[in-house]
Amino acid sequence: MEPYDFILGLDIGNSTSAAAYIGANSDSPALIDVSGGYGLPVMPTAFTFMPDTCEWIFGDFAEHSNGLFLNDIVAKLGAFKYIQGGKIKNAEALGYFIKNLTGYCKNINPKAEIIGLVVCVPDFCTEQFKDELTLAINHAGLGDKFLGFAAQSLCVLTAATEEDNLSGLLALLDFGAGSLRGGIYEIDKTEATALKYMQDTYLGFSRLDETATDYFRKIFEASGSHMQNTEQELARFSAAHKNTLWFKEQLKVYFNRANPPFAKKISKHDTDALKAPYVSGMQNFLQRLAPDPSKIDKVIFAGGGFELPFIQAVAINYFQSSKIYKKNAATNAAHGAALLAANMLGLKHIPLFTIEENKKLTCDIGVKATTENGEAFVPIAMQGEIWQNNIFTLRILPGAEKSLDIYMREKDASPVKVAEFDLSHLPERKKHTGFCRIELRFLNASDFTVETIDEGFGLL
Repeated sequence: MEPYDFILGLDIGNSTSAAAYIGANSDSPALIDVSGGYGLPVMPTAFTFMPDTCEWIFGDFAEHSNGLFLNDIVAKLGAFKYIQGGKIKNAEALGYFIKNLTGYCKNINPKAEIIGLVVCVPDFCTEQFKDELTLAINHAGLGDKFLGFAAQSLCVLTAATEEDNLSGLLALLDFGAGSLRGGIYEIDKTEATALKYMQDTYLGFSRLDETATDYFRKIFEASGSHMQNTEQELARFSAAHKNTLWFKEQLKVYFNRANPPFAKKISKHDTDALKAPYVSGMQNFLQRLAPDPSKIDKVIFAGGGFELPFIQAVAINYFQSSKIYKKNAATNAAHGAALLAANMLGLKHIPLFTIEENKKLTCDIGVKATTENGEAFVPIAMQGEIWQNNIFTLRILPGAEKSLDIYMREKDASPVKVAEFDLSHLPERKKHTGFCRIELRFLNASDFTVETIDEGFGLL
């Protein structure tokens, strides 16, 4: 390598992003300060476009600047949509962000040249997601340096093996923006076999963000103050204060953009009440994932959610603390991506994991519905798809039987009923058609639960 060469690993998350690099004089990846001089290895994946100056501002600065505030861009990749009906596509905006993120290399060495780049992606992202992320990388001017994508589980395991010889049963917990994901892997040298995989979208970081925003909205509405562009300002306020809300036991927040401005003290009782559903949800998730924690030899945390002390404490209390891999959960994916990039360039030789896992459904799952041609099987989740939560709306006619049957259909076979759910708890609509939202929540490829939510009646 030349003195100014940089090899990068990027983890572009929906909530936060991180970058790690290997330089000419380093054997192990180091994290890049992407906080504008504050020494932090992660920055919010947030954008603000300033119409007056036609300038983009990113990260923490975006959360405190006037302008068109944007977040959740990564979650929208794969749809090839424009931002809020404008002329700028999500991929284009993300390209500006990636260019800014990788530009922090210049703070380490003003003559830095990127010679290779690997980007971490979710294990079960779509090809459309990768296509649009590739457009963003090209827009950042890094298309000729881009070596490829690497699944998050591979990045995290690669980072862990640099410091520890993994063996036996390993629990990999990823608390990301969209969901809490957990996997049990049997490790034999460089082979990892997935024995169990679960996810819960109710425990994703985005849900924490929604809870924070709703909480701040209630405080604002109770104050009697006013704000222009209320929802935009509340989104910005929540983005700037949500971490403080979750990290501290008690705090005081200032609504300086409200008219009139006001302050609000938040007590430990209030923060405990906000955290309680996530603590119990995390405990239930771990009990389902690893009923006997004593059998687990190593536990690895990934994702920004595990930076929250109260979330981390639940997992540490459930597993023995000596089993926890200590590396920063929010950055170990970027660390592993940098190692993989160096290996692909032939500049570093590391053991490459082969991960054997099945996250695709082996059958169709659906319901039976009445059509013009009689009763027909209607699939909700299709064979070959990566399993994930599926939501649909059930229309209930007055006097109809209140139950829901779930069917499984293997290739070229007739549907077989596998579960029946009682909907008698829904209120009776004597004159109107009722609507019920059904969420199929997969625990793994062959185990799921169903949650029903009354949507009232009339048009949705």
